[in-house]
Amino acid sequence: MKFLKFILYMELLILLACGSGNSNGNNTISSPVVYLTPNFTSYKIKSDNTDTMTQNITVVNSGDQNITLNSPSFTLSSTLNSLTGLHVTDGCAGSTLKANSGSTCIITVTYGPVATPQTVISGNLNITYNPIPTSSNTVIVFATESFQALAAASVSLQSIVKSGAIGGSGLGTINSPYQFYNSPYPDAPIILTYTYKNTGTEAATDFLVNINNLPNGYTIFGSPTCGYAVTSSILPAGGTCSIAITAISPATSWNPYSLTSPINVVTPSYSYTDSATGYNSISFNTITYITPMLFANITTNNILHSTATSGGNYNVTFTSNGGDANEYSGTGLIITIPSSSLTNNNTSQIYLTSANNCKITTLIGGTCDINITNQAGTTPATYTYQYWITPQGLVPSANNSIIKLFSFTLN
Repeated sequence: MKFLKFILYMELLILLACGSGNSNGNNTISSPVVYLTPNFTSYKIKSDNTDTMTQNITVVNSGDQNITLNSPSFTLSSTLNSLTGLHVTDGCAGSTLKANSGSTCIITVTYGPVATPQTVISGNLNITYNPIPTSSNTVIVFATESFQALAAASVSLQSIVKSGAIGGSGLGTINSPYQFYNSPYPDAPIILTYTYKNTGTEAATDFLVNINNLPNGYTIFGSPTCGYAVTSSILPAGGTCSIAITAISPATSWNPYSLTSPINVVTPSYSYTDSATGYNSISFNTITYITPMLFANITTNNILHSTATSGGNYNVTFTSNGGDANEYSGTGLIITIPSSSLTNNNTSQIYLTSANNCKITTLIGGTCDINITNQAGTTPATYTYQYWITPQGLVPSANNSIIKLFSFTLN
């Protein structure tokens, strides 16, 4: 009898030591349960020094016990520790995750940019934790990450070089535009040379510079080495090509050398096909700010004659008000009243008395005269005629001159 009581007493002690248990008689122990989502990600980028891929890995505690993670919260497999282009941001270091998915934290994995191809490399991002604080046993949960960098073309604008524009200034920005004397001399117009380079590891096929967005007055200069318009080219890995444009083109703009309003130009965009991946790439545009200046600023007196019936001859006086000093030096600027405006004989009502041109050699305040005659009996009216301002050394024409107007009034 005493022995039976002893057995019952021992069973009671065991029950008290182990707890009362659940409704079905099984014992329970509270513990955290950590998992990562997603638990697999494949990163595939182009090795063009631009492409990247990012994945957020969420760490969740689905257990019924809070847990505080280590700091740092993760480790990487040895295959990933030295992987070029891999960047991991630990948003979980020292975080306390509440039980039953009450809170989460995020580890951000970014791959790229890289400049060289990389074969597939895989490894794990591991989180180690202790599910039972009183135990020395640990649990490792992980997400598997796979990385690959494909060979690829990578074309970018390498430089914009300004040439010509002798006597000009500026930086090409909105606050400091390029300036140039808008003259027909070969080195006077501004020339912008755009150089593109493929810094990638594969050829860029179907390479094409878009010149459809050039403003009126611009034209291709020289012999481009880039494909443009409808003729594409291949830009090999490490290769460069150039295309230049210039302003102003008389063929596309009437009286181009009188232009002084801004002629800002959008950098020609470009497109190409990556020969390795087949991806198509298109560039964004930037603006170069440009302002032309008059190579010669010339004004005239408007002539008023009160007695039309008597006829007479009168000087049209031209006066210089600045411009490019180089244009005035030496033999000077040529001022011309073209024969299409006035003849040099008396067959028209108003005609040139003798020479139809004169020259100015002074930058500011210089003058020269051209004499005109009106026939007796000329109808009272205001008559308007062209005159041309032409750099020295050139034969005056409408294609190489500033075209302006003067008036002759008979009362």
